[in-house]
Amino acid sequence: MKERKANLTGNRTAILALAFFVAAMAGSGCAMTPRAVEMVPEEISAETVRFPYTLSVGSEEGIQLLASRGMGKELRQEDFVEAVRLSVSKRRLFSEIASQEEADYLLLASVYDMSLNVVDKVMGYALEYTVTARWRLLDAETGEELFCEDIRTPGFASIGDAFNGVTRNTIARERAARNNIVEGLEKISALDL
Repeated sequence: MKERKANLTGNRTAILALAFFVAAMAGSGCAMTPRAVEMVPEEISAETVRFPYTLSVGSEEGIQLLASRGMGKELRQEDFVEAVRLSVSKRRLFSEIASQEEADYLLLASVYDMSLNVVDKVMGYALEYTVTARWRLLDAETGEELFCEDIRTPGFASIGDAFNGVTRNTIARERAARNNIVEGLEKISALDL
């Protein structure tokens, strides 16, 4: 009888351990791709149009991601470009977003480097993700380059943002991209067009 009781206790422990493991794996989820809507800065809205021109937003063909060090899926170029497009509209930086053929100006925003740094190496709680993007503004008619700068920005996420490391990594990436968009649009808005 004691042997059977010990066996049941051992089985319960094994079942509980298995249940905990399954719950932890289910909670960890799959690697998440940062979404464009999460990269759009909240604080950039304006009531008036800064430039009375149309703008097309895209990325440079041929720019490849040089480095990608981190967990999870990477920041997709098309998601970054969509976040820039949404941010330009929200900020009312130009009168209208147009196709490349109909635009007065062409903004190329291309992510080419991303890196992950674990800030708290003991427990891995805090993550810093850095995004580097090349921002170019061109006159659509002449092709003249009016602005070109590589912008590097960090984004942080701690265990307070998400317990799961993959989710925390995604949050840090989205914040780094959002910070890059804020800085890029601030520099564009300072131009005299």
